[in-house]
Amino acid sequence: MADNRPLTWIFSIKDRSSRLLRWQLKLEEYEYKVVYKMGSNNTNADVLSRIHVTEGYADSHDDKSGLTKEEKQVIFQEMHDKPIGGHLGMNRTYDGMNLLTTWPGMKQELEEYIRQCETCQKNKITQNTTKMPMKITTTPKVVWERCALDIVGPLIQTSDGNRYVLTFQDELSKYTLTIPIEEQDTVTVGKAFVEEVVLKFGIPQMILTDQGSNFMTKVFTNVCKLLKIKKGKCTAYHPQLKGALGRMHRVVVEYLRYFILEDQSNWDKWLPYAIFLFNMTPTTLPLDSPLMNCCLVGNVTYQEPPKTQYTYDSYIKELQSRLWSSYQTARINLMSQKECSKEYHDRNVNTPLFSAGDKVLVYDEKIR
Repeated sequence: MADNRPLTWIFSIKDRSSRLLRWQLKLEEYEYKVVYKMGSNNTNADVLSRIHVTEGYADSHDDKSGLTKEEKQVIFQEMHDKPIGGHLGMNRTYDGMNLLTTWPGMKQELEEYIRQCETCQKNKITQNTTKMPMKITTTPKVVWERCALDIVGPLIQTSDGNRYVLTFQDELSKYTLTIPIEEQDTVTVGKAFVEEVVLKFGIPQMILTDQGSNFMTKVFTNVCKLLKIKKGKCTAYHPQLKGALGRMHRVVVEYLRYFILEDQSNWDKWLPYAIFLFNMTPTTLPLDSPLMNCCLVGNVTYQEPPKTQYTYDSYIKELQSRLWSSYQTARINLMSQKECSKEYHDRNVNTPLFSAGDKVLVYDEKIR
């Protein structure tokens, strides 16, 4: 007798599928008779599932698995921590355990146990990298208010003896300068900065550099003090503070690959062409090219032709007004692009949830 009516139905169905027919042929090998009995009347078959569990047994055992928490911990240790387990990952450990034992919720409990395994955290290479939300940096109001300075190299020595490139970029207009230099010592860097940037284009209000020795020495620091330039430095191993300048390096290198010789001995000859193309090409921002944004050459486009000026004073005032209007337009568009970049970056953030006083493991790149 059973309260499972399909057991009687399988023998009376006329149009059988291949699976049902196979089941019926298997069951017909035995001599028995299936009698249906309603579940409410079949109380004697359900008596084992309705046994009253004492309070002491319920506290020490899981109602579904019959295992205590201590017994489960022993199983996890044997299948994961011991040499036969080998501290394997979640899926492999679960597949091995599933061949020997199982209980409801075993996979979730095993996943939590492996996630808290201190030995795995110290020895395995983590694939779950931390990705914090992007912070929108301050945006300059005028050109030459904040600029970035960096050095690329060492490269293949050219016929003129150049092995390094000193790069300079204005943060607002993205106008960029590149100066080939022979060495990266602080005297050479300071001289190239003054002669190729300051004397030709003016004194920037602030420059941002990394913590290289050529920028942190007293010589370069005194140059900035003499010119009244506010000097800032990036955090160690954090080149994102000069991300735009680093991205420019990639564009220039890609350009040079197409035209330099195979032995790369003439890259300094093609460098002016590469940087000219970069400055004249419109960026991904809704702006003009960096050269036009910097207002070094060219005129601002207007719907109406400019009025005729009769005095130098009135022309200077109008020119100042045009420059200020260009700066504001560039600043608004740059801030808008920063917000779009933040929205795109924050789609897949992975922020660790830490509280004050929590103990954490610090990743050491020197340990392999």
